[in-house]
Amino acid sequence: MAFQFEPYRIPPHSGSEDISDAWTEETDPENERGECCEAFFDDEVSGYGCHSALIAIRVTGGLGDDMWSVNLPRDMAMKLLNPMTVTRLESLRADRLDEE
Repeated sequence: MAFQFEPYRIPPHSGSEDISDAWTEETDPENERGECCEAFFDDEVSGYGCHSALIAIRVTGGLGDDMWSVNLPRDMAMKLLNPMTVTRLESLRADRLDEE
């Protein structure tokens, strides 16, 4: 019998952004896997250094019938992406929100 688990559900969030370029740069510089990545943010969080915090990511890959997607919480995103990259993404989102 195969091991099965409940998929991680992305918590309520303020919005999302495509961070595929940052994901590819950090995890697959040659872009051999062709994955896409979406980041989910909470724009009313304090304690992470700015008012917009990454709370989860969704990584999608594959083609056609072999397509897959996985949701990962912030702590896993911090392990897969350089923590400075996460800080940069949060700051960029906060700056965009300030401009609006």
